[in-house]
Amino acid sequence: MKQGFDFPGVLGAIDCTKIKIKAPSVDEDAYVSRHPGHYLNCQVICDGNLKFVDVVAKWPGSVNDAVIWEYCGFKKQLEDFLGCLPKEYSGWLIGDSGYATKEGLLTPYLDCKSVAEEKYNKCHKRSRCKVERAIGVLKSRFQCLCKQNGGAIQFNESTACAIFVSCVILHNYCIDRNISEIDILPHVRREEEMWMENFSENNRRDHCFTDPKAGFDKRAKLTSDWF
Repeated sequence: MKQGFDFPGVLGAIDCTKIKIKAPSVDEDAYVSRHPGHYLNCQVICDGNLKFVDVVAKWPGSVNDAVIWEYCGFKKQLEDFLGCLPKEYSGWLIGDSGYATKEGLLTPYLDCKSVAEEKYNKCHKRSRCKVERAIGVLKSRFQCLCKQNGGAIQFNESTACAIFVSCVILHNYCIDRNISEIDILPHVRREEEMWMENFSENNRRDHCFTDPKAGFDKRAKLTSDWF
């Protein structure tokens, strides 16, 4: 069994990944991303064992990660769950700087001003790598999800969404039955690194969804208490 998260209080790690599809017949421009072609932007949340606990596959490639999170059903469920916890307990998802910092979703410091904040960022990154690895394993198992493997899913967008969700279910099946984890293939790793390298400032924090006081106070307290 793989180890869980190093970061305290983590309920899961969240990220999005792009899946290339054939050109849609409706709203084609919405599916155009930063690279040639048409894409879905699919959100996943994984646990410390690389198993996906939630998936959202319905948004065009031009929609940024923060918007997908804001409108997904899991967000409301998480908020309700955290609201029912006694004050002495807490938990959160961890995500990259494409998300707003909130009480239930902690992100890295963009500009560390202390040793404690640097330690927080290092620990956050080590744990957040779980979801990046989970996506890499998923795309290595099911290479139709990787554009570097030679093309796009040759179905309409709704069928492509269903294919992605089916691959996630089969990935979880493999984990539940202790089927050996496969190595992330080099072309899959290159694709995910490409998306990270081209991570635009427009996707770095959707300020209309930011609650600075609640989220930043939660992050500051965690940093003070643990790092």
